[in-house]
Formats: sequence, structure tokens, C-alpha cells
Amino acid sequence: QNQQFDILMSTGFAGALNDELQVGDLLLARNFSTIDPSESNSLLSNLRIHRADLLTVHGLIDSSDERYKIARASGAAAVDMETEFIARACAEHGVPLLSLRVITDTRRKPFPAPMKVLFDIEQQRTRLLRLATFFLAHPNRAPRMVQFAKSIARARKILASALVALISKL
Repeated sequence: QNQQFDILMSTGFAGALNDELQVGDLLLARNFSTIDPSESNSLLSNLRIHRADLLTVHGLIDSSDERYKIARASGAAAVDMETEFIARACAEHGVPLLSLRVITDTRRKPFPAPMKVLFDIEQQRTRLLRLATFFLAHPNRAPRMVQFAKSIARARKILASALVALISKL
């Protein structure tokens, strides 16, 4: 409680709202990141980073039309579900924030199944029986699920590599 931190790095996944961001792209949330821009430039100099606004939403968005509407209304390039709350806590405690996200899904590459099938938000886990039942009823979507799983694994590796690069500079 009495310890002061130099920086908090908030990292995770985000969904793209525009067509400029692709799966695996890194996004520095410029509207939430409060560290000195020269410091962020120094820390991120060896990474290919998109700098754009991020919007925190209360649920996963699986509709291309909804993504388009949110992008137009907010001006954000991507969405996540937690950064706004982390940024508030950092502001309350005077801790500089660096918010880095990796894109996992886009308008053109949406989720392979409805979100309630892929992930139970309240339980914070995938319900395997629900997932299996869906793909038994919709076998034509199985290849998209395999591709999605590969994309998530690739995005996770990209984010992990970026974190290693960031931490090595601190």
C-alpha cells in the first residue's frame, strides 16, 4: 500500500473497430497511456506500434455493423473491457500508465461463434459443452474456429515478445 510504482503496464487483448488494425497488431492506447510521450517512444522504439484511441466496453462485440457504429460514434480504433477502470485507478493513485493491447479480432475477421458460446463473461471461462454443441450444430464454422485459435495463439506470442522487449528496457 505504501509502495510507489514508477509505471503500470496494462496489457491484453482488444478487438479492432477499423480496417487499419489487423490481427496481431500492437496498439498503444494513447487516450489512456499517461506516461511521458518521450518515455513511451524510448520504450517502444524497437516495436511496430499503432498509436490510437481505445474504448472500454461492457461486453464483447461480435457484429461488424455494431463495430462500425461504435467506431463512428467514439473515434476509437479498438475496444477492450478493462482499460478504462485500470486508468481510473492509476489516476487516483498517481501511477503513470502504459496501455498496450494486441488485436485479436477485426470487422473482417470476427469471432467464429456467438460470444456467449465462446466465452462466459461471468464465469471467465469457456464452457466446453456449450462450445461443442454449437459446433456439432454448425460444423461449417469449425474451420473458422481453428483459424481463430491459431490467431489468438499468434497474438499472444506477439504481445509476450513485446512485453519482454519493454521490460528489458526498464
